[in-house]
Amino acid sequence: MHDATIEAALDRASMRWAHGVGTEVTNAAREIITEDGHVDEGRMRAAVDYAVRRGNKSVTTIVGCDVDYAVFFHTGTGIHGPHGTPIVPVSAKALRFEPRPAAVRRKTPRGGVDARYIFRRSVQGMERSPFMVKALHRVIGDDSLIRDRTP
Repeated sequence: MHDATIEAALDRASMRWAHGVGTEVTNAAREIITEDGHVDEGRMRAAVDYAVRRGNKSVTTIVGCDVDYAVFFHTGTGIHGPHGTPIVPVSAKALRFEPRPAAVRRKTPRGGVDARYIFRRSVQGMERSPFMVKALHRVIGDDSLIRDRTP
């Protein structure tokens, strides 16, 4: 076989492999998000995707999630996050948020919803759920091939 033919065949094979890994890791990450109970509307799960980049004699598969809050699920927040401190209000005396699940809310006599707010001086935050790293381990399994770019 001619060198150019071999090189073209290797290029096609590596692109197929890269797309296959991207698809598998994307599907695994979506499954893990569901398994970990992080599905409300499904925006984060649906935003997990991959891209394949071809370099000079290399092929790279990049898997990520482009919703702004995905990093908080991945790295944790508050005492469970990178800073290890509770979440406190910056410009108010207390934090205010609506409770989950929505079943805690009660109906008003006119059919509306009385969104009972919860007020706290601080919250511990949520534990990390590194769904991308878990997905890579589920599909690839080899730590030497995994490079975590989480901030």
